[in-house]
Amino acid sequence: GNLLGFAKPSKFTITKVRIEDIINDCHTLIQNQLKKQHINYSITIEGESPVINGDPNQLKQVFINIMTNSVQAQPNGGILEVKIHNQDNWVITELKDSGYGIPQDKLKEIFNPFMTTKDDGTGLGLPMAQRIVEEHEGRIEVRSELGKGAVFSVWLPALK
Repeated sequence: GNLLGFAKPSKFTITKVRIEDIINDCHTLIQNQLKKQHINYSITIEGESPVINGDPNQLKQVFINIMTNSVQAQPNGGILEVKIHNQDNWVITELKDSGYGIPQDKLKEIFNPFMTTKDDGTGLGLPMAQRIVEEHEGRIEVRSELGKGAVFSVWLPALK
């Protein structure tokens, strides 16, 4: 399914979307896994809840891919902090975890198809997320320090 989704993306249905609603839907999907692995989840929204033009289902795929990676990087507990805020003409959603982190030499490769550090991973989650964000005229940035977790920042154009 991931391979087909990556190779043949579905058409977008653009509508006004609150990023908070997308994140809350994704949280609902992973909340049992968070509890099972003793991961503390929090969400912070600075100012009014930002609205963008986007495809809600495609954006859910972006955030569920990133959140799933965060959960998998913390099998023995940790944090998953989500922060949503506006900056200039952007809505920025930061997802921070306290997992394994990503080695510096792998940071430039994580968005390459089929690149994975997991034994059972396909290496398509992050490339798919990046493609969807770019199709929404945004970008994904990542910062990480080995042993100290990762921060993924998803930048999407604010509704004008």
